[in-house]
Amino acid sequence: MPEQGIRTMTTGRLSDGPSCEMDKLIVQIVGKKHSDQQQVLLLGSDGARIYPPKSEVLERELFSSTLKVWDHIESTHLHLQIATLEGEPIRLPLLSDTKVTPRQADAQFNQIVPVLPFVALPGSKTVDDLGTPVLARAGYVYVFYQQKLWRELEIQVSEAGNTYHDIDVARHRQRGGFLNGERTATGVALEDIWLPARWNNRPAQTLQLCFSEIQLSAARLEHLEKDAACRDQHCNSPDLSGSKKRFTDLYKGKPDGKAMLDAFSGVDAKNPVAQALIAPIKATRLNLQYNAFPVSLAAPQRARQPGFERLLDHPARYLCDLSGQYPVESFRQAKAFLAEAARGITVQDVRHLELTAMADALLTSLPVEADAEPVDAGVLWEAHAGVVDVLDKARQR
Repeated sequence: MPEQGIRTMTTGRLSDGPSCEMDKLIVQIVGKKHSDQQQVLLLGSDGARIYPPKSEVLERELFSSTLKVWDHIESTHLHLQIATLEGEPIRLPLLSDTKVTPRQADAQFNQIVPVLPFVALPGSKTVDDLGTPVLARAGYVYVFYQQKLWRELEIQVSEAGNTYHDIDVARHRQRGGFLNGERTATGVALEDIWLPARWNNRPAQTLQLCFSEIQLSAARLEHLEKDAACRDQHCNSPDLSGSKKRFTDLYKGKPDGKAMLDAFSGVDAKNPVAQALIAPIKATRLNLQYNAFPVSLAAPQRARQPGFERLLDHPARYLCDLSGQYPVESFRQAKAFLAEAARGITVQDVRHLELTAMADALLTSLPVEADAEPVDAGVLWEAHAGVVDVLDKARQR
């Protein structure tokens, strides 16, 4: 990391601020070790000339970043370029009014944040379960920027995790709206989604995000573009800006995703002491709805399994069990509960009991009629494969 402040031969540092630079344009990309599949380009006024930047990596606890630095040139503009499977890359406008940006000690005036779409996945036992952040399911992410659809990405899910594939929105536009029919992704598989967070020391306030499990129709997209009230109703506008100070204040030493999972899935709604104990965990969890957060906060997790998740009262406990033993343990607990009940013993703690597992355990305990087909209800509750955390690569960036 470059030394911050000016040093002399004799008296050492004269200032705690950043060193002086003349007429630079600086764009900060949060994180490090980014691929070149998404790039920030500085283009000349005619869009033909590309000015190459210098790169600097700043490594800090909670908030590493990569700086792209150019000599400032009048009448230039910034674009985001996204690699495609074939043909020309996708280019999207970022900033048409570039200004000289003095270097800052922490967050820079211009900032791009690579994001992963998360959702809070609660259990079904209590309304106090606010859920823990897990990666979004397969579907589509829509990014509106400056009142227009800016990016449409398809989320594809595999055992290795999620990838994000751009659809070239410009190719599907027509006068006053969008072409009917399916819009196919042509972008390469991305491991994250780059979004603008700050320009010229101001938040990118016009950025709005929404998710759909199915691709929105041309008519729906046209309506969302034209109706700001509809966008406000269906989209989120999280604060994506990041800095070491901000992330430290919001998240350092605060409950993480694992703490949320344990607290919410086991909370006793009738116990006021338990409610008081989870209050700070609730506060941190609610913060996640409105702010970007470091991926280190999310619990280690496996890829989404919607079919199996629908059977569970605590789907996040399954997703955050990398060993694959959660189904086995759930079936064991269900059989133990039935055995206790058969002896007339009341089981006090049933907060983690999976009701589908209990139904299957009950089915396996019933006598089988001579002419009936045997039913192996327990096969659903066999161990799943052990996996590596799908966020492992993202944590390294």
